[in-house]
Amino acid sequence: GDVLLQAAARRIEASVRELGRHESWVGRLAGTEFLVGLPDANAEELAEAAEAVKQAIARRFVAASDVFVLNACIGGAIAI
Repeated sequence: GDVLLQAAARRIEASVRELGRHESWVGRLAGTEFLVGLPDANAEELAEAAEAVKQAIARRFVAASDVFVLNACIGGAIAI
């Protein structure tokens, strides 16, 4: 369980950073919930990051000899 959560967090972080959002951050809120901080992001950038995270999480995870397929429910908010 913990190994899978750590792998998911790394994937989430990498997917956002690949968009050039190097100031972004990822934190675990509780259980299987994560937060992604995107300082100064606009609505378009938020949507792009959400799609990148969704695609990253949809790829299979392999841990030891087990294969896991995850999905994500993503919400966003912008401070103005």
